[in-house]
Amino acid sequence: MVKIMQKTLEDILKQVSVNVNGVAEVPSGDELTAWIERVNEAYFEWSNSYDPQILIETYRTTMAQSGTSVSLPISFKKFAGFVKADSDNIPELDPVEATTSTGDYITWGGNARDGYYLNISEPVTEDVLFTVPYHSRPTSLSTLTSIAIIPDPEFLTARTTEKVMLQRSQPEYVEFQVKADLLLQRLVAEEVSADIQKSKGIRTQDEYNGFTFGED
Repeated sequence: MVKIMQKTLEDILKQVSVNVNGVAEVPSGDELTAWIERVNEAYFEWSNSYDPQILIETYRTTMAQSGTSVSLPISFKKFAGFVKADSDNIPELDPVEATTSTGDYITWGGNARDGYYLNISEPVTEDVLFTVPYHSRPTSLSTLTSIAIIPDPEFLTARTTEKVMLQRSQPEYVEFQVKADLLLQRLVAEEVSADIQKSKGIRTQDEYNGFTFGED
């Protein structure tokens, strides 16, 4: 299991202030707004660099009889395993494969503005419970008490410090750029290592069925 060192947005901003100004103070006004934007840019850089296991969630919803589509959470990024219709695994196909395929399969589509949806190839003959494991997108850190869901929030501090210093033309930004890059590489490497250890241990039912996390 990936360990999380919980830090709030306030904690991160104060550490950035220590790095940049030498004092642990949260900025105010336009500067506060700009710093929060930089923190969230780093947050999404991390989540988009790979598929963090700590952001996997499970969504359950019922498709009514004769239905072919259900909405997905706005935080949806992509499926994280087989979608189950009641107790049956339903394979996912991309839109191109779906044009030439028959039988039961699912596809998904949508966007962050209009929402995401799941489609099934054939109308269901009765109400069906869909269980959807999915990789989620993190929620923006918007208040000082917001908690960053990331194994090592020091990456957010380093990357934000880099960007603030670069904007101020402080040459020390290079030091924090290197530090942030190394922290991100370590986060990815630790996740890969955890996946390898998991693959050598107990396999889940989905893995027995041919699905491997991080590959499908």
